[in-house]
Amino acid sequence: MFKGDSTKIVWAMSYMKSGCANRWATCEFEQEVKAGRLRFLDWDDFEDEFRKDFMPLDAVLMRKRFLLGFTRIDVLRAIPVVRWECSQ
Repeated sequence: MFKGDSTKIVWAMSYMKSGCANRWATCEFEQEVKAGRLRFLDWDDFEDEFRKDFMPLDAVLMRKRFLLGFTRIDVLRAIPVVRWECSQ
């Protein structure tokens, strides 16, 4: 379906149209323009970086709180989710 991993990565990022995902993808595309290439070596590298940037910083704590009934959104929001910051 895809000619290569770069095409697949750009296709996946094209669906990131709102919120943090959109800001992340925009930063990546801006860095691509400056560097002349994507920073990801292949699909696995993209997937690793995406997971690292978007998985909760303390996933174990978040699961414990959820299982204990702390499902109020303000409690869940107290756990940092995004690890990256776009330098513009």
